[in-house]
Amino acid sequence: MTDYVFTAASLTGTYAVAMEGEGGYAPYAAFGLISFDGTGTVSGYFTESRVGSTFGERELVRQPYRGRYRVNANGLGTLHPEDSDEVDCYLAVREVTDHPSGPGVREIALIFRTLDPASGSLRTGVGWLRPAEARYGNASLDGRYTGFAVGRGGQTPMAGFGVLRYDGSGEFSEENVSNAQGETVALRQFVPGTDAGRYTIADNGTGTLAGGGVLLLITRVSLSAGQARAEEYRFMVRAPVPINGAHFTGVVRRISD
Repeated sequence: MTDYVFTAASLTGTYAVAMEGEGGYAPYAAFGLISFDGTGTVSGYFTESRVGSTFGERELVRQPYRGRYRVNANGLGTLHPEDSDEVDCYLAVREVTDHPSGPGVREIALIFRTLDPASGSLRTGVGWLRPAEARYGNASLDGRYTGFAVGRGGQTPMAGFGVLRYDGSGEFSEENVSNAQGETVALRQFVPGTDAGRYTIADNGTGTLAGGGVLLLITRVSLSAGQARAEEYRFMVRAPVPINGAHFTGVVRRISD
């Protein structure tokens, strides 16, 4: 078993980060792209889904992030604001690849120190290294995918599955089923559904479905001549579910052509 020794150079490149809020009085979720320069500087942004003026509303807020980072030999590290030595976030190495110059970090976990001020949530996240040569666009979603989603913060629990088909050119279709409240709080029911429409993937690997009602971030890819094909993406629904006020987030993985 290799005994890796990590340094700041082990964190080099751009990571796609998906974040969730734990606890708090309202759901929190965020997507981000943060880049590490290999020498101690980190920069990027997070797009946060926060509670709006009422608990039945959500708003999207883009927050820039810039600071410094340190990595210990054991794979634990810290993020610091530009003008302070105070620890803003702890990170941990989760997956590595071998390289002649030292281990390369493919996946990290993050725990931020302060609670999100809008929701009171403890912010945690996972980040995946982006291939530097990857090109993104509508062709990045192509084939059959399966998704799993959980509603957070609603009046009653709610979860669902979906099977999606992407044509690689901007059209998708979906069949899904959710476990939702029935006629009473104690009763549950399976609710089938379908959806279809347009999707758009930007050149940074973020995207939208169904007229912007769903936001997504491609997290894992395979490459063909530099073109990225999504093997996994994370998503969040822009508005709460009307029947119970839940904010849905989830993960979708490619299963076939």
